[in-house]
Amino acid sequence: MARKQRIFVDRPDKRTTLRLRPTCEVPDCHNKATYHYQYDDGTYLWRTRFGHYICATHQRHTWHPYLQHRKDHCQNQDGRLGFRCTTTIFWPGMLDVDHRNGDPTDNRPRNLQTLCKCCHAYKTHKSGDTLTPGRGSLKKQRSR
Repeated sequence: MARKQRIFVDRPDKRTTLRLRPTCEVPDCHNKATYHYQYDDGTYLWRTRFGHYICATHQRHTWHPYLQHRKDHCQNQDGRLGFRCTTTIFWPGMLDVDHRNGDPTDNRPRNLQTLCKCCHAYKTHKSGDTLTPGRGSLKKQRSR
């Protein structure tokens, strides 16, 4: 039985040959993308993060544009959510950057606040952030 001929489209499954190696899509980075897996037929699956090709440098570091505004403490210590946060932060992974207005595409510094995981979950639930128009449009974009 003859083997089916595979047709590779660059974006949907991220498979190409080595000579068509993409470049890292992080702003101001011109390195070549890192391969994630090599198939038997000689094609590669390239490493991605948030839907973008990344190089070895950005594979190890988070580069979301709003993370530069993350503080080293929960900003609910002032009681902005109706109670004062008393969580002891001993690891940066305990902190999230929250969009105050619930729109995940609005990355203006004044719209971003740093919350611990507990305060972030409470704020998301109480303000209905998962139901905002911004979330809905992002879900539609991802499902395409």
